[in-house]
Amino acid sequence: MAAKPIRDNRLLSRLVRATALLCVRNTALGGFLAGRGPVTRTGDYSDATVVDAEGNRIPRPEVSHFDDNAMCALMHGVVDKLWTFMVSSREPGCR
Repeated sequence: MAAKPIRDNRLLSRLVRATALLCVRNTALGGFLAGRGPVTRTGDYSDATVVDAEGNRIPRPEVSHFDDNAMCALMHGVVDKLWTFMVSSREPGCR
């Protein structure tokens, strides 16, 4: 017998939003958003630059905002929280 389609997309939407909030928002991602942001008058940061330790001026849109370690920390946090969410969401008595 085929699985029944989800009839109420609002319910699915709420589940997806709750999953994102519980499993993504409160991870290492929060640390990346902390601190001061540059001022932009154009709205796309093409008028902002970052100066690195060697004095190179790099346009903000060209600056990497994640390195491999940061992405790894983010993904580990998301996977851990998704695991916890999925395990705690199982029906009681199901294994």
